[in-house]
Amino acid sequence: MNMEVFIATREAERCLLGAILIQHALSTTYLGLPSAIESVRNIINPDDIYDQQNRRILTAMFNCQKPHQINVAQELHRTDKLQRGDCTHMSHCIIECPCSLDYDSYAQAVKNYSNMRKGIELKKKPVIIGGIN
Repeated sequence: MNMEVFIATREAERCLLGAILIQHALSTTYLGLPSAIESVRNIINPDDIYDQQNRRILTAMFNCQKPHQINVAQELHRTDKLQRGDCTHMSHCIIECPCSLDYDSYAQAVKNYSNMRKGIELKKKPVIIGGIN
């Protein structure tokens, strides 16, 4: 994968995680705002995430009833997947997220980058047609 796609992928993933955390806090403070997690769950799955840390955090978010930063850390700990730097990383995701209302756009960007990576991986594999490669 070229470096530009790699950087854009990680940036979109961090914005997505930050948006989910911010939007959850907003939806519990201001009743009536939609929760981002259900919408995101309909667009992507954790396998679409490239960065391992981001993938673990998103998986924990999907498993939490309420994807608040503390709940996500507790879920990571419960599943024995909490690693040094995870809580700090979630804080950085919140800080780096330009607009939490764009969580659908971030999720779609992550999905698009995932599809690009899958296409690149398919091109690397030899195609066998009728027993001839």
